[in-house]
Amino acid sequence: MKKILMLFAIPAVLLLAGCQKTADKPEVVTTFEPMYEFTKAIVGDKVKIENIVPANQEVHEFEPSAKQVATMTNAQAIIYNSDDLEKWALKVNNKGVKIEASKDVNKIKG
Repeated sequence: MKKILMLFAIPAVLLLAGCQKTADKPEVVTTFEPMYEFTKAIVGDKVKIENIVPANQEVHEFEPSAKQVATMTNAQAIIYNSDDLEKWALKVNNKGVKIEASKDVNKIKG
């Protein structure tokens, strides 16, 4: 009886171990469409990228929903354009890093 039980138990354990979820891709959040496109062009499919501001909304005046704040909070990185453009993104306390895409870029005065 024990041999029969072991005969079924070992393959069952191996089968269940094979169903174990593999490591998920790191999650990155971008603040608006151009940041999403730049990030996608650089990292390809190595990370999961989620864009926060819909293409038809103004970035300056945007207020994220509670769900969007939760997404940003849990992201490994938030990629945003500048401190001036997305002040709302700076208020989010995320567990990862915040990357200012325009940092050290000489701005055109005018």
